[in-house]
Amino acid sequence: MVKVMEYALRQLCEKITEKWISEHIEDSTFHEATGFDDGVRKQLVKQLEKTSDSYKKNFIDVLNEIEVVNRDLEQYYMHGLKIINIDLKAVMGLCAHYENPLHVFFHEMGHAIDYNRGGYERLSLGDSFKKAFSEDIHLLIERLNDEDEVFEMRRIRSDDESRGIQDIFSSLPYLNEKGEFEGEFNNVDVYNLRPRYMHQPDYWRRLNDPAIDARSELFAHISAAQASKKQQEYMREYFPNSFKTFTELMEKSRV
Repeated sequence: MVKVMEYALRQLCEKITEKWISEHIEDSTFHEATGFDDGVRKQLVKQLEKTSDSYKKNFIDVLNEIEVVNRDLEQYYMHGLKIINIDLKAVMGLCAHYENPLHVFFHEMGHAIDYNRGGYERLSLGDSFKKAFSEDIHLLIERLNDEDEVFEMRRIRSDDESRGIQDIFSSLPYLNEKGEFEGEFNNVDVYNLRPRYMHQPDYWRRLNDPAIDARSELFAHISAAQASKKQQEYMREYFPNSFKTFTELMEKSRV
């Protein structure tokens, strides 16, 4: 009897949450070309239900401050125009095998939250996230000196859910070239990880300190992981301090 009542209460809470999310997502945010329809809305609500209250609130508040458009074939957030460019219908179809088929959208929303919830400074550039990222990078350097760890880090390439982790792995050679972490990877073979998912070298080399972009991308990847248990596992395994700090920032920046 108790289990039945607990189940009924849980179902009621889920319905209330679903209704709250749906009511607070403004249709006008999404341009018609993005493919936003009842199917996408239902999937968005379903994925947001999995996330924390603080993340949910930040996500929806920022979503209603920007526009979602589909002007070209790329996916990106442009802060100057306050737009996310994405074909939601296409992305959801291509990523149907992911725990969160809309994880690319959650990634771009991570960039939007980063820019719009940090006040005068992006959240990923603040002292707390910078410190956490630095701690995680130094933990990675230690792991790269262990052959068994390197083998495991290469093995996860076969899992698409590890794409966020792989992308940050791809930044390591360029972190070593200049900026905050210059020369810190000299004693390890950072190319040995051979990630499948990555930004191209020009992206990591475009700033004087590649760590700025690496922190920004990690912030967005952690956002994408909010509705995926598997992606969260990877984040907690390889970037535990950054993941924890992201959670704290969502609590602090909650409006």
